[in-house]
Formats: sequence, C-alpha cells, structure tokens
Amino acid sequence: MCFLILVGFGLMLNCKAKDKIITSDDLYINVTDYGISNNTSRDQTKAIQKLFIANRKNGKFFFPKGEYHVSSLNIYEGIEILGEEDTWFVKIKNCTKFSRMFNTIEYLYSDESDSKTIKFSKINIDGNFENQGDYSKYQLEHQAMIFLMGDRTKKGRLKVEIDSCAFTNGVADAISVYCNVDARITNCEVTDVFRGGITVTGGYSKVYANNINIGGNIHKSGIDVEVDGRGYNKTYAVELDYSDMILEGDFDVSIKDGGIGKFDNINVNNYPYNFHAPGGTILVSNSNFVSSALSSAKLYYPHNIQFDNCTFRIVDSQKEGDLGAFLVYWNTSYRKSKDLILKFKECKFINEVLDPNRIIKGLTILPDDYSQHNVLHMENCEFTGNFDYNIFMKQGGSVELKNIQFDGRKGLYLNSVVNKSNYRYNASLDNVTMKDQSDRTVIYNEHNSNQISLKNTPFSKSNSIGKKRFGNTKIVKVQ
Repeated sequence: MCFLILVGFGLMLNCKAKDKIITSDDLYINVTDYGISNNTSRDQTKAIQKLFIANRKNGKFFFPKGEYHVSSLNIYEGIEILGEEDTWFVKIKNCTKFSRMFNTIEYLYSDESDSKTIKFSKINIDGNFENQGDYSKYQLEHQAMIFLMGDRTKKGRLKVEIDSCAFTNGVADAISVYCNVDARITNCEVTDVFRGGITVTGGYSKVYANNINIGGNIHKSGIDVEVDGRGYNKTYAVELDYSDMILEGDFDVSIKDGGIGKFDNINVNNYPYNFHAPGGTILVSNSNFVSSALSSAKLYYPHNIQFDNCTFRIVDSQKEGDLGAFLVYWNTSYRKSKDLILKFKECKFINEVLDPNRIIKGLTILPDDYSQHNVLHMENCEFTGNFDYNIFMKQGGSVELKNIQFDGRKGLYLNSVVNKSNYRYNASLDNVTMKDQSDRTVIYNEHNSNQISLKNTPFSKSNSIGKKRFGNTKIVKVQ
C-alpha cells in the first residue's frame, strides 16, 4: 500500500518496506521505509548504497530528520538527496584518506553533453574530525565531504546543485570540485573544516556560488582555487562566479589558461589572501579584505586582475616584517612576465595599525623593468592612515595613477637599479596628492633611463634619492 505526500520541491512516496523499486520520475523515496534508521549510530553505508543502486532510475531520496552514519556513498548523475532542517550525515570513525562522504568517481559521468543534475538540498554533513585520526599535516586531505568530477576525456560536464546545506567538522574540503563539473552552490554554511569550504582543483569546470558563509572556531576555512588537474581538451581553465560571501579564513585564487573568476561582495575578514593569474582574468568588485603582514597578501603574475570599489584594511599582527595590502610579483626567479595589467578603481586602503615601530606599505611592487610593459593602474583611489609608503616600488616597473590621494609619510616611492639586470621605472601621475598637501607625493631615484610624467601633481626635486652619476630622471610636466 502506498500514498503520496508533498515534500519540498516534489512528491514523496511513502510505502511499506515490501515496495522495493520506484520508477516514477516525480516521486521521492523516504529512506526510513526501507530499513534505513535515522536514530542509530551504526554504520548504514551499505544499506543506503544498496537503496541508491536499486532505485537508480528514479534516484530521488528523502532523508527525514535524524542522523545517518556513513563512510562513503557513491552517487550518480541525476540523483537527488533531500533532507530537512535536522537531517545529518555523520562520518563514521577512522575512515581512510580517500573516503569521501559523497563521491562521483565510481559512477563517473562520461558523455559529450552535460549530465542530468545531481541535487543536494537541506542536508547537514558532519565530518567527525575528532575521530578520524591525525590530519594536521594533511594526512587525510582527500577526505572531502562532497567530491565532484566528470570524465576529462569527454566534452560534457557533471551538473550539480547544492542548496541550503551545512558542512562542519571536516578533515579536508567541504565541497571539492575537480575537472568537468558545472556546479551551482547556494545558501550554504561551512564551519570548522580543515581545508577549503569550496575548493576547485580541476580544469574545464564552472562554479556559481552565492550566499555562502565560511568560518569556524577551530578551523577558519575559506575559498581555494588551485587548479592542478587538466579537464576536457587538456585545459586548466575554469569559470567562477562567486557573490555574497563571508569568509573568516583564507581566500586563495589561481586562474590560468584563459580562465576567468568573478567575485562580487566578498567579505574576507581574516588573512591570508592570495591571487595568482598567469594567463587568467580575476575581477573583484564591492568587496572587503583584512590584511596584515605582506607575506600573507601576495599577488602573482596579474595577466588581468581588476579590483573595483574594494576596501583593504591593514591591521597589526604578531608576524614580523612589513605590513600592507599587497605584495605584487610581476616576476619570480623561475618566471618572467610581460604585458600584464593590475587595476584598482574606486578602492580604499586603510591603515589601522597604531604601533609606530611597524613599517606600513600600502602596495609593494617587486622588481620589474618598464620595457616588460607590466602596468599598475590606479584610478580614483584613496589611502587613509599613517602609511610609511603608500606605494613602494622596490626596483623599477610601470605605474599609472589618476585621482589618487595619499596619506602618511611618503606617497609614491620610485626606486631603480641599472646594472647587468635593468630595473627602470616609468611613472605617469595625474592629480596625485598627499592628504596634508605636502610635497612628499613622489620620492624617486635618479637615472637617465627613468621617466616621470606629471599633471596636477605636486613635485619637488629635493625628494630625489641616490647618486646622480647615471644622469637625472626625465621629468615631463603635462598641461
């Protein structure tokens, strides 16, 4: 005997246990009618997996509130897992390194077109980190709560929707997105997860994420995009669209191979945060970042990175070294770059450090030569607080500043080195001023290969530093 009841976004079939297989595409199976208990601590992995397999054609399962203790469940395209407010999946004790609570590898999606959509809704996942053994050195780093992957040799993506779910007490990632995935993640919360709240590590994947809170008291997790696996057509490229997030942990994003990451209204309340974009585009808007030591705020190879209407607050920390919003690497010992662009528009840099013994640099630009055409472009930006250096160009590079107000001891510091390796600078300044209207807007090193173009910008040659044996820097005043 069976009867239908309305549940969430569909219908649920409530039957006696003798009714084993459901075929209607419109029905949800109440798992507790098939010997699955929501009130026991015993391992129910095999029973739930058996039910998933027996009803693969229907593939829609309702888990009433309660606890379901499992190790790893293999899921397939089109499966829907629906819970309610107090539906919990709890990891059993002492699981192995690759024991993912929901895993797509066993039934790997492989097709030239996109899959039917896997759906998770209103479930809570507890990784039970206290009973998994030592994970402090990433011994269990692959034990993700949800692991998503499609066949990288095919054009089709595995489609997934995760809505109104919570993840806690994890030894690895909450949601791990590998290659060939199209995921939509909304209205989720992650607390005390050791690695990433949402982690993207495979190419040819697309992720939309909105209204996500990630934090915790033990592990302040965050967002990680570290693509090291190729997807379809051997690409590392990903497409990300993240918005309306609160992060208490790290924000690490690497976009390459022509990929793009869009981030809007992201509130990063802790550090570190790092950006890496060799061959990629990163667009960040209406977002807030808290930074401290420059070693915790790095930006590498900005092929095309732009910040619009963002605020960077610099706070004190126990770490030694200079403090600031960004340490910018155009080049490293193993990679030289050219034609890169880093833009800041309508941004604010706020120094909240009170210790007079700390050195505060808003932006620090590491060695480069203007011939490489790597450009720092800033427009309509404001620095507030007692900065020692608002922008510190360590050795050479190109900078374009328009409508910028500095604050503190020194505005733009331009240094250059010309020897076996040339690190010369080219600076274009339009309406760049100090808050106190002083002439310390530009502090510069002399060399006849350097050039400074000025428009509506106070300038004093008394701020020249270094020896003049190589001639004077070319100063061009534009009307």
